[in-house]
Amino acid sequence: MKRSLFFAFYLLFGLTALAHETIELTGEWECSVGDSTQYNDFVVLPGSVSTNEKVWFRKNVYVPQTWEKQRITLFLERPLGETTLYVNGQEVGRQSSPSIPHQYVISDYLLPGQRNKIVICVNKGIVGLMGLKAQSRRLYIDKWKIEPDLSTGQAHLTVKVDGTRRDIENYAVYGDIRQVGHEDQVPIGWGFYLTGRQVSSDVFLGNEVFLWDAFRPRLYSMSLFFGDDYQEKTFGMRAFSVKDGQLQINDCPMWVHGIVEDASRFSETGYPPMDEETWTDIFKKYEEYGLNYMRFRGYCPPEAAFAAADKIGFYLQPDSCDEEEMRQIMETYGHHPSLMMLTPYNALSQKIQELGLWPTFPDSKEVRDRLRDNGMAQQTELFMMASGQQQRLRYKDEIEQNLRDKDKAGFLLPSFTPFVGAEEWRSFCSPVVTLAKFPKYVYANTDSLIVPVEVYNAMYGEIQNVRNAFYISDDSMKVISGGVLSVGNIPVAKNVPAGTVRFPLEGISKPTKLSLVVAVAGKLKNQWDFWVYPTDSVETVKVPENICVTDTLNAQVLDVLKKGGKVLLQAKGSVRQNSREALGTYIEQSHPLFKYDFPTDTWANRNWQELLDEAQAMDLAALPKDYLSPIQPIDQPQTCRKLGMLVEANVLKGKLLMTTMDISNGLEHRLVARQMRKAILAYMQSDDFKPVLTLQPEAIANLITK
Repeated sequence: MKRSLFFAFYLLFGLTALAHETIELTGEWECSVGDSTQYNDFVVLPGSVSTNEKVWFRKNVYVPQTWEKQRITLFLERPLGETTLYVNGQEVGRQSSPSIPHQYVISDYLLPGQRNKIVICVNKGIVGLMGLKAQSRRLYIDKWKIEPDLSTGQAHLTVKVDGTRRDIENYAVYGDIRQVGHEDQVPIGWGFYLTGRQVSSDVFLGNEVFLWDAFRPRLYSMSLFFGDDYQEKTFGMRAFSVKDGQLQINDCPMWVHGIVEDASRFSETGYPPMDEETWTDIFKKYEEYGLNYMRFRGYCPPEAAFAAADKIGFYLQPDSCDEEEMRQIMETYGHHPSLMMLTPYNALSQKIQELGLWPTFPDSKEVRDRLRDNGMAQQTELFMMASGQQQRLRYKDEIEQNLRDKDKAGFLLPSFTPFVGAEEWRSFCSPVVTLAKFPKYVYANTDSLIVPVEVYNAMYGEIQNVRNAFYISDDSMKVISGGVLSVGNIPVAKNVPAGTVRFPLEGISKPTKLSLVVAVAGKLKNQWDFWVYPTDSVETVKVPENICVTDTLNAQVLDVLKKGGKVLLQAKGSVRQNSREALGTYIEQSHPLFKYDFPTDTWANRNWQELLDEAQAMDLAALPKDYLSPIQPIDQPQTCRKLGMLVEANVLKGKLLMTTMDISNGLEHRLVARQMRKAILAYMQSDDFKPVLTLQPEAIANLITK
């Protein structure tokens, strides 16, 4: 027996003594699958069996003679389905809860001093701790519950005892209490006499009571003695409540920064981890990303998850299927302060907003093979980057909107993997976030940037005497403006005013991407990109005489190409195979088109929204395999089609550029579309317009419907 496993078992069962008071049942079991009980295989438990049929496990277990007068319980921490237990050929009973351990009292079925045959029928398997424990039949602890009472600064203790002894009055229940992590301090003893088989009392915690929350996860450990029985639990002094629609912890406002855990990450094993170390890693990772809450969709996590969350300060919300299961979960795990809410399956407060799923392009051998087969062997990392940046931006928008909304109690992210690092993510998802209320992100240089700034503070208290400042920089990180917005205190609240950014834009003479950064106390920073276009980009764009602009490939256009002319084919709404954008758009930033005063990132940032909203994605599978569009919508990984919104080619003796973006309508108020039109026309007039692709007119005609 491994030492660490024994001690985990020892603490779980709450036994004082000695190894012979528990019998571990992990290890090799005989196994039979289906309705037959022909045991022709062996498995190691804890574990599972890959089958859709029920599974029978059998093991012969020696029970010492000294257990003859003991109360003996079989403990199965997390069966994967309903269990039916047989001991020495007799059916003991059935249990079906998917959320709590299955425990059977089997004293009357065992033969102490002999080997006993234990048979368990279950759906898939059994994970976690497995074993027999012994208690005195005369007097034993049946159940006990700890309820924090912040109004008195005490812990309310309810103890239920049982046993064959009839007269239990004047027997004592006693123990001690100490703060976890301060074992050097003298524990506080407590005790009281029984007046019945169930009794309640308040337990003094000391002159100073330490509260538990996400910022200060301070725990207490309480031991309980009764007769020869001993048990121990950890708990936290915290009160979770709702006041005037506002979630509160310890009478302080709180907001949920949560994520849904649907167990999909555990698909390889088919069950959640049963060890505290793995759950600690999971919660710490999410905590790094500014999250404080986990909703378990469709199941309740094991003991190890609650123990890890208690120590880290992470709030948990398991699911239950009915009121009876809710009661069982509370009896089993209710002493854990991390257990904050418990709801029926799929129920959720409407004040906690569930955000949409914004996936990123995956990386797998199958996906890379599809990309290679479709002529995009080098695009995997580029697609991952572009879709990941889109994911970040969309979640940033949704989370910031939630943090500004006074009617929202928080948000829940779907189960996903963030593309960006924790530091960047925490700029918009943490206990303190600066929020700039941009009225728009695209400006003319005749405008002024006027952006009110607020601070969201979900810490445990007021932040005092802080300096709120801003600066504006260009793409080269050169600071072109900045200053102090305000100095003062920030209470725990949403929508705390922090000043207004004011910056006239008339000094911006060319299309420019700028960034606004707002910082609290010089450390807590958030950033937003915006774009400025000069007024001359709002004027009518004149088409050069040597460029034919058309929306159809007719005889007149073909004649221009035959004579070596240039054609801009605007194919908005005319694509024969309309493949919609799925996971974002990759932009070939180094393409010479973008030298002509069209600032862009390598992905479709906010400035592209105006161009891509109604644009169609052309399926370019019929074009030469090595050709890639400089504006490349990212298809679903199941198909990985080669898509494009701009194609340029040598056609006949001329040159043609075709785009599905609308660069002709409403240009008086569509600054980005107008600038793209100017850039395309300037590019087509330049020596940089040298298409590498040569196509016949039929190939172009096959991409459009007219």
